[in-house]
Amino acid sequence: MMKKQHIELHHSVILVTGAAGFIGSYLVLRLLREIKGSTVIGVDNINDYYDVHLKYYRLRLIEEASQHSESTWRFIKGTIV
Repeated sequence: MMKKQHIELHHSVILVTGAAGFIGSYLVLRLLREIKGSTVIGVDNINDYYDVHLKYYRLRLIEEASQHSESTWRFIKGTIV
């Protein structure tokens, strides 16, 4: 049986790749709601694999949520190589 570990994320820097995608944006929104005093950095290249307008919509939702969060949100448009 696997032992469940608790990882403390408060007051840390958290990097989320694919932050404008379905899973990445959900993760960022949850981190902004639940983690206190951290910096959440999102990276996404906003490719056109699917609707780019949907990705920008999700980023707007994240930006709005960050205005009411105790954590800081930063977004980098780019690719990690």
